[in-house]
Amino acid sequence: MQEQLPKHLEIPGITVNRISKSSPVKPPKPLVHTLEYKGYILIIFVAFSFMQIQAWKLSSETGPAFQKYQHLLSDGWLFGRKMDLSDHQWSYFRKNLLTLTIVMGCFVVYNKFIDIYIKYTANSSKINSWDFQPLYQPNGNFYSASNQINKKFLDFKIKSMGVFIISFLVILTGTSLVFILGIISINYYVLKRHAAGTKYGALIMWALNIFFLFLNETNRGYSFAKIHPLLTWMDNYRGLNRRWDTTFNITMLRIMSFDLDYHWQILQTGLLGDQAVNNLAVENNLTDKKRIEYPRNHDEYNFINYFVYLFYLPLYLTGPIITFNDFIYQTIIKSQPGFSHTFQKTKTTLIYGIRLLISFFIMEVLLHAIHSNAILKTKAFDNLSPLQISLVGYFQLTFIWLKLMLIWRFARFFALLDNYSVVENMKRCMSNNYSVQDFWRDWHCSFNRFLIRYLYIPMISQKFNQIIRLAIIFVFVALWHDLSLNLLAWAWLIVLIFIPEILAAKFIKKLKIGQNNWYYRYLVAFGGAFNMFVMFLVNLVGFALGVGGVKTISKQIFCKKGLTFIVATYILFMIHILNMYEYRLAEKRREYKNYLLKKQII
Repeated sequence: MQEQLPKHLEIPGITVNRISKSSPVKPPKPLVHTLEYKGYILIIFVAFSFMQIQAWKLSSETGPAFQKYQHLLSDGWLFGRKMDLSDHQWSYFRKNLLTLTIVMGCFVVYNKFIDIYIKYTANSSKINSWDFQPLYQPNGNFYSASNQINKKFLDFKIKSMGVFIISFLVILTGTSLVFILGIISINYYVLKRHAAGTKYGALIMWALNIFFLFLNETNRGYSFAKIHPLLTWMDNYRGLNRRWDTTFNITMLRIMSFDLDYHWQILQTGLLGDQAVNNLAVENNLTDKKRIEYPRNHDEYNFINYFVYLFYLPLYLTGPIITFNDFIYQTIIKSQPGFSHTFQKTKTTLIYGIRLLISFFIMEVLLHAIHSNAILKTKAFDNLSPLQISLVGYFQLTFIWLKLMLIWRFARFFALLDNYSVVENMKRCMSNNYSVQDFWRDWHCSFNRFLIRYLYIPMISQKFNQIIRLAIIFVFVALWHDLSLNLLAWAWLIVLIFIPEILAAKFIKKLKIGQNNWYYRYLVAFGGAFNMFVMFLVNLVGFALGVGGVKTISKQIFCKKGLTFIVATYILFMIHILNMYEYRLAEKRREYKNYLLKKQII
């Protein structure tokens, strides 16, 4: 039975009854086969090839800055060149890749054995394992004795994962596990006893978790010796990852997901009643959005589920982020004996793994071809032309994008192998973006969804102005990444570059200009080129050079000498965006065709 929610009623944590997707508009006919667009493709091909050649020359031993940064390079294995492993995050991940693969693989295999055991036990218990039923009746009780056993299977599944996870955490964090368990226990206690369901419950939990972020950062993972001299010996057994706090930021997001999902479940119960909320909790075959938004049964917000969710191994260190409601729903589905549903086809997962391996190889090629990290670390800009400086910045941002994509896809791959459906964090290539809003929607997508669900939509309910909402979100994002002035500057700059796009969109809408106007694509290209220029500089501020470094390279690029280069680059950006725009229209055409098929019009 599908529970019908009251239409347009504002329910905390649920929007499926309020936000309906508008029907797609028929896109204009494709222009990709016209002479104009063939010319665009040729120009971009030539320009991109030229960029590769110049970047290759820049990072060769005869390059103008090679002597200044060569001490940061490592021995390579491709093309007879050195490779740039000066980025500590990537170097550490690359060095431990085999170990991580073995651990993740063991966890997935371990879970598969648990599933086999559940199926075997179910068969021996003479349960009709192919007849899946929800665990709970609308009143919260179990349907039958067989489902009492199903509940035991769920508990067994969760506890079995918990055993592996706690063993892993002991090895990884050692005695630091005391601090980790302390933080999550305090959070759980405050939520359950004081915050959940109260007027300021969400604010209390946000404040508590941001406080812990600051505390973790300022104390650098804490020290037992500072607590008491008798505990000094414990600092010698901090596990493989002494700085556990550097990865705790991701855990903090999952903590907030648990907190707010439970907080909203209490509010939903008060608004809709126990029966309606429990009806939502027992529905199956949910869409992605409903899995995220529909509450779980009250008993499922317990400490063991909370613990396993926070430290689910494939996603623990890096994400992608999955909400608590979604995680528990998928775990329940997986724990039902004989339930054969898969969230991801095996063939699709294997293809995903092959693509991941290819992407790793591309990263190796990039690190041999262009030494952007080393050049930026040594600030070896003095003898570089505006073109060369821009190439260093561009390939540095490309490296950051590819690095994060690989780390996140590696984690997601093992989650998919374990049959958990997790969102793709990097949906588009960095170079395939010209809208500020779309860029942040597709960059760290699971984080974006987290922010929308747990910050943006609640602020809409509180009637916050759009610019204020963006400011709060990006300041939080900056502080969440790192407590640094560069990232705070980045956050405010991001908010500032949002404003022109928002105003332009409103102005164009007011003039009733749209995709069916022949000149609309050129307006998009002109504005998008400006966005690309600004996003290029702003992201270098936040994630590469800082404010001072960007000032330095800006002086060398935006000068009389670089004027021709800037104009040529702007035109190339516009041509590139015209190609991207046509690609977006192709996506819309497929969407429109699927829409018509669903409506049985064709």
